[in-house]
Amino acid sequence: MSVEQVHQENSRKRPHAKVKEKEKGGSLCKRFEAWVRHSLIQTLVPPDSVVCDVSAGKLGDLPQLQKVSIAKLIALDFDASHIKEAGKRWMDRGQPFPATFLQFDIFKQDLVEEPAGILAQHRGHVDVAICQGRLHHAFSTEERARRFLSSVSLLLKPGGFFFGFTFDSSSLWAKTMRVLEMKKADKSGRVKISGGADFTIDIHPSAFDSEVGGKFKLFCPSAPEKVSSCSIVHFPTLIAIAESKNLRLRDASNFVDFYHEHRFPFKSSLKNMHLYESDALKPKTQEVEILGLFTTFVFQKCNEAAVGGVQEEPIGSDELLTRTQATSTDATDVEMEDDL
Repeated sequence: MSVEQVHQENSRKRPHAKVKEKEKGGSLCKRFEAWVRHSLIQTLVPPDSVVCDVSAGKLGDLPQLQKVSIAKLIALDFDASHIKEAGKRWMDRGQPFPATFLQFDIFKQDLVEEPAGILAQHRGHVDVAICQGRLHHAFSTEERARRFLSSVSLLLKPGGFFFGFTFDSSSLWAKTMRVLEMKKADKSGRVKISGGADFTIDIHPSAFDSEVGGKFKLFCPSAPEKVSSCSIVHFPTLIAIAESKNLRLRDASNFVDFYHEHRFPFKSSLKNMHLYESDALKPKTQEVEILGLFTTFVFQKCNEAAVGGVQEEPIGSDELLTRTQATSTDATDVEMEDDL
């Protein structure tokens, strides 16, 4: 079944209740991120599916998960305050589907370490796993990355999807090299990459010397006292480790490329987010460069027979997110996360 057919079938099964349009605030980067999240969920999450958000944060994807009529949500986060807020949002929306909220660090803990045994019970029963903007937490060491991707694979059914977005390591490297060529590094050789009003990246070129463990600092003007240390997600390493855990890459698109591939089927949601004008991205060139710092990723769990043997085609299509033609439901109720 092609991705177009998958998307059309998923859309046909969903209720198309109209939601009152509201003005969208937030920076361009946050609005664009919200649109990407909406588009991924609309395309890849079928109705009546069991979804595990492996780093749910404050559950900014809740409205979209409600729209696609999922059967159940398992929300994980290592931050107790985020899990509490996620549960409150779910309650405030009338508990739209069964949900379990767990304070659990899937980036450094094995599934069997979850004390209630809920994750162990769902091994092999999850249709979709989501990780929006937080994959870098898994890549401080190779052991950590392998543990995380192994846990995701164990949770998923054969044919299930694991998707989200993260910083684009290739773009980070290219922009770092560009700043160096312009001789704008500081005395220690560190480079600053502007994310507009949303963030600033502070990175040393040596961070790209190793495939796992390279780090950069992330500064957010909205919380100047909070400086995050983020690990670079080296995509060839991500792909190789994922493949060893029975997860095959189906698509990876830089945010700018993602826009060009999805602007027509998701035109209405772009307009609702004030991101579309005269068949072109509304932002200026500088803003487009900021969006280019991010990339989507989509993995699919293969059937067991595909590992180390015949390359059996998993359920679905290997043309994910590049040929979607069906008209999407409007993104008139998108919430934006306030942290990465």
